[in-house]
Amino acid sequence: MRVMLFAAAVRCTSLRLSALRTSAARRGVALHATTSAARQARRAAALNDASNPYAGKTVADLKVLLKERGLPVSGVKAALLERLVDSDGGGGALAASPPRRADAALKTAEVEAPPPAVPKKSEPTGRPFATLGLSSRLAANLESQLGEDARMTPIQELAFPAARRGDDVVARAQTGTGKTLAFLVPSLERLETDLNNRRPALVVLSPTRELAQQIHAQAMSLCEGLGLRCGCVVGGTSKGRDMSRLRRGVDVLCATPGRLCDLLGEDTKLLRGTKTLVLDEGDRLLDEGFERQLSQIIEASSRSRQTLCFSATMPADLKRMLDSGAVRPEYERVDATGSQSGVDQTASRVDLRRVALPKGADALGALANVLKKHREGRAGSKVVVFLPTTAAAELASAYLANRGLSNNALHSRKSQGYRTRTSNEFRDADVAREHALLVATDVAARGVDYPGVSLVVQAGTPDNREQFVHRSGRTGRAGTAGEAVLLVEDWEFALASDMLGDVQGLVDMDATPFLDAVADDSQKAMNRIAPDVRRKAYVGWLGHTNARCKVLGWSKQELVDRANAMAREDYLLRETPSLTPRAVGFMGLKKVQGLRVERPPPKNNRGGRPNQSRKPRR
Repeated sequence: MRVMLFAAAVRCTSLRLSALRTSAARRGVALHATTSAARQARRAAALNDASNPYAGKTVADLKVLLKERGLPVSGVKAALLERLVDSDGGGGALAASPPRRADAALKTAEVEAPPPAVPKKSEPTGRPFATLGLSSRLAANLESQLGEDARMTPIQELAFPAARRGDDVVARAQTGTGKTLAFLVPSLERLETDLNNRRPALVVLSPTRELAQQIHAQAMSLCEGLGLRCGCVVGGTSKGRDMSRLRRGVDVLCATPGRLCDLLGEDTKLLRGTKTLVLDEGDRLLDEGFERQLSQIIEASSRSRQTLCFSATMPADLKRMLDSGAVRPEYERVDATGSQSGVDQTASRVDLRRVALPKGADALGALANVLKKHREGRAGSKVVVFLPTTAAAELASAYLANRGLSNNALHSRKSQGYRTRTSNEFRDADVAREHALLVATDVAARGVDYPGVSLVVQAGTPDNREQFVHRSGRTGRAGTAGEAVLLVEDWEFALASDMLGDVQGLVDMDATPFLDAVADDSQKAMNRIAPDVRRKAYVGWLGHTNARCKVLGWSKQELVDRANAMAREDYLLRETPSLTPRAVGFMGLKKVQGLRVERPPPKNNRGGRPNQSRKPRR
């Protein structure tokens, strides 16, 4: 009897649950229908609204504007219009709200209420640092860095209040606008009154070693007399020495993600005392392939931490990572880019020039002449030349030195000691009395502050608009004017035009003044470069340009033919450099004519002698 009663009760309970699920599903369908209808009504109103500033633009124009703001570009025109209008109302790409969960308590007949309008923050007014009420010691250190009457930049003024309260902040601002102080000053102020362990309390992650060391130097200056110990851990240095320093106690830690993950393998509790985690140049952190390391660091750090993310752009993968748990759902959004795109802001303070070389022109010779003409009439200058690959940077550095332009190369293949020394020498160069020249890859493109750069030269078409902006942004910093030159060969001019055709302020220059009248000087300079450097430049060009074959409209055969002609005519090599079978396979060039492929070494048998053909057994 008891069993029968129990079975009857179970059946009643399952029926009741089934009815509840059915009712909930019907409410969900009705809610979806009503919200969809409301969304369609809003989009129709946006299309017919004559006061909408974007109503007259084409779909292509709308997608360009959305891409610049880091917003999705999929959907019909009405959806694109709605997205742009919403971003204007909340301050740009960062105004996009985190996804909302459906409220099960909503009634079927209710229509989803629109999100409350975010009140616009007051425009930055350049508030003096002296009015912040910082501790006397921190205020004195800040004054020694900036001067007595220093005022806050827009990103500093907008981000400081929320960071000071301990809120999570996701801030967007262009490079060279003072982001470092925007997160260092409020974080150090909080540590002064809330420090009770020997583990790192403030952790700053940077995409490059140079930027991490630069932030570390600035943090040490601000921490003088505060009793806070600073440390910096980056790749290319002794991991054992880093662990010893951390065991002695570090309060402020500046690091690259790769090395910090290595140290977490030695001490899994290293970040348990983290009070503030800073992701500096957040978009670049992901560009460098650190997503897995960032997830590991976030997982290992304290759950009660404050997270500050500063980035020049807000791509979808960065926003996805932030929304997945890196920041609290109620984080503060700050956008100091204004209504202008990054390209427009750069153009407003930098003279952008493009030099298109004619067919058959000597690109490295033209580069040398651009640099020489920039030095004319100047007692000193500070110039950064960007190349697409490390091999190209090594070749250009050696070539320019042979043309009488002393320089230093800076790229990821150099040792950490060399990179630190080279960066410091270039940073400290006196632009009024000496000519300093840095030949670099994108190691020097973002975040690192080289004051007084008078010219930036980009040799070759950049990978995208953002790379062009960040490279050009190395000059014209801190309110000064600058000059940036894009040097492109004839075969890549169309690619550069498509990528940068709508950049405001980009002006074409005549290439004639930069062409060598006599080729002897250039050929002598090239012949003095070690053949191995030239061979590596050939392989590097082949690999880099291979990824662009589709947009250039080239076949694999045309790519190899051009590379071989360049090896003979530009690099003056007697024979085409050979490639490993693995490299040929990786680039998809196995069936292409004209390549020299290395033969794999013969395999040895157990006795160490080369394998010999054996007679078949009878």
